Parts: sequence; structure tokens; C-alpha cells
Amino acid sequence: MSSRLGVSASAASVSPGQNLFEFGQARVNGQARLNGSDVSHFVCDESQFFSCSQVDQLAAVVDLLGVSVFAFGLMTTFQGELFDGSRRLVELSDRIIAVDTLDLCSCGEVACMNARFVDGTQVKEGEINVVGDILPGEVSYSSVCRRCWMGY
Repeated sequence: MSSRLGVSASAASVSPGQNLFEFGQARVNGQARLNGSDVSHFVCDESQFFSCSQVDQLAAVVDLLGVSVFAFGLMTTFQGELFDGSRRLVELSDRIIAVDTLDLCSCGEVACMNARFVDGTQVKEGEINVVGDILPGEVSYSSVCRRCWMGY
């Protein structure tokens, strides 16, 4: 994994059903160290897609293995509801820090919602986790303000 700034680090993909406590335990015990060094923390991106069980497992990584976990992701779906993983993270997290991106809606207001568009029209129904090419039409996502998301 690498950033636009050129910083890079080893990363692993998480699959549905994967036990994240066992994953963490293997790394802490040196069975599969990343970059050959001790693991002091995990950085989890797109954590909204983790299952509730996986979030519980990450809490065990912190509590039982002493490894800090930093989880990043969206709070709500395009339907305006909490993702299951995000909900569980809110329930179990020691601290929650909102990252203020200062995204602006096309109307100029601060964007606080996620919207899905199909062929340029906002939709609020459909599967939560989809890859754009399996839906008919051109699918895109945009950050919008609540007023525009509500359609007022």
C-alpha cells in the first residue's frame, strides 16, 4: 500500500468471514510479521464493510494483544443508515474522531451524506455492497449535504 506522498507499507486484504483476532495473533507472535518487524498497530481502511464479529475481533486485538487499531471508513450507507461494521465500531471504540474532510455538496453546503447515482439520478434503494459494473447504467457516488440527499 502506498500514499500519494510516497509513503508505503505492507498491507493485507481482509476477506468476509476472516478471523481478525487470529490474523492479529499470528502477526504478534511473529508467525507472519509485516516487513519483518514487530506489530504495534493495525490501520484498517473501509472498515464499514467489516462484520460485527470482525469488529469484536479487533476489540480483542486491542484488549488481549495490546495492539492499537485505527479503523477508517464511512459511517452511513447511500440509504442514510449506519453500516453494520460502523455501528459496531461506534459501540466498542475507545475513541471516535471524525475526520473533517470539508467536502462540499454541489449546492455549496458542507457534505455529510453519501449518495449513489445511477445514470445521474440519485437512488436510495438497492444492495448496499455492489461493484458498479453489476448494476445497469452508470453508477457513481458523491458526498452531498443532507438537504440535497433528502431531495428538498
